[in-house]
Amino acid sequence: MVTGRPGEFSPDVLDVLLAASPDGITEKHLRDFFQEVATAVGAPLTADEVSSIVADVLTETDLRAVGASVGRAARALFAPKVTA
Repeated sequence: MVTGRPGEFSPDVLDVLLAASPDGITEKHLRDFFQEVATAVGAPLTADEVSSIVADVLTETDLRAVGASVGRAARALFAPKVTA
C-alpha cells in the first residue's frame, strides 16, 4: 500500500514498512494501473478509454492531487453499480 503519508509511522508497523519517495507518477504508471485494474475486475478498457482517463488524471499538478484523481476515476469506473 502506498500511503503518501508524510512523517513517522508508529513503531508497530516499522518492521513491515518500506519507505520510498517516488519522483513522480508517469503516464505509463497510470496506463498500467488502469489496464490492470480493468482486467482484474473483468471490465477491460480500450486504449482510447485509457488514454482519456490518463489525460484527465494528468491535469492535476502535484502528486497528492494525482492520487486523489486516480482514486476518483477508479471508483467511477470500477465500483459496483447500485441499483434501486
